Amino acid sequence: MMTESFNHSMLNNPMQLAEIERLQFSCDLHDGLLQYLIGAKLNAEALKHQLPKLTADEVSLRVEGIEKLLQRAVQESRQWIGVLRGESEIGALSVRDLIARVVQDFRDHFPDAMLTTDLDPAALRHELPEGTRIAIYRIAQESLRNASRHGKAKRIHLSISLEEGSRPWQLEVKDDGAGFDVETIPPDHFGIVGMRTRAMLIDAILEVDSKPGVGTTVRLAV
Repeated sequence: MMTESFNHSMLNNPMQLAEIERLQFSCDLHDGLLQYLIGAKLNAEALKHQLPKLTADEVSLRVEGIEKLLQRAVQESRQWIGVLRGESEIGALSVRDLIARVVQDFRDHFPDAMLTTDLDPAALRHELPEGTRIAIYRIAQESLRNASRHGKAKRIHLSISLEEGSRPWQLEVKDDGAGFDVETIPPDHFGIVGMRTRAMLIDAILEVDSKPGVGTTVRLAV
């Protein structure tokens, strides 16, 4: 199991803080804009190969899915312009809206995946700072995508809850995919790096529990 938590001493070192901000910027681009474009590209390639076997209605549905992903990419690009101007569309959304968005985005990306959810109403209503909400959104987003794209999971379950303790807000994403060795994650695996960085920046505990052949569970305690 891999566990990450925040080290406040890093904020006292300007060079380390700048490096964290650079990593977060690259993680945002990887987790957001790039993923929408990759999703649209993969869906377009699949449509090209399957086109002779599809009905007109099926083609129309596939094209609508690609259009949704491209529209998300446009929105993400505009959001980045807003961030550079001191604004953020995602940051204005509630926990409830962000979780709903990440679930819908995943279903748009991976329409054949079986995703179930268990969402505690109290956790959905819980008030969290903007930076924390964004980090939760991105970690949930990356966990779901990793489960389907890399783990080839057939079943994925996302849950949020409120528990006892100093970090009561809990996110868990569990899948039955291929799994991996958490001790040998390549340093250029930006998805895991991004989740680690985001958890660190919001003083959260991130646990990734996985073994080859037995699936993966990602837990975030805020």
